[in-house]
Amino acid sequence: MPYFTAIWSNKIHIKKWTIALDQSYTSQRYTTLDQSNTYAVAPYFLLDIAIDHPLILGSVTTQISLKANNIFNSYYENIQNRAMPGINFQLQIITKL
Repeated sequence: MPYFTAIWSNKIHIKKWTIALDQSYTSQRYTTLDQSNTYAVAPYFLLDIAIDHPLILGSVTTQISLKANNIFNSYYENIQNRAMPGINFQLQIITKL
């Protein structure tokens, strides 16, 4: 369990566009009962950005969103010796009928 975690989210709306910026920091975590720094998981900072826009076609509304996760391509581990993904992208399409 990390000693300290901070999350900060921002959203800006420009006409029908939404831009979101998510930042998170996770402090060092110990993996042994004696809290040895030798086996601790290093702290990390992540930055994600997303942009989305609604499309209205008649009575059907579709929300299209593109998100870039870990845009600094930071190396980090949630569990010791288990690397998490570098920069990655997510495309989401939600349709309301």
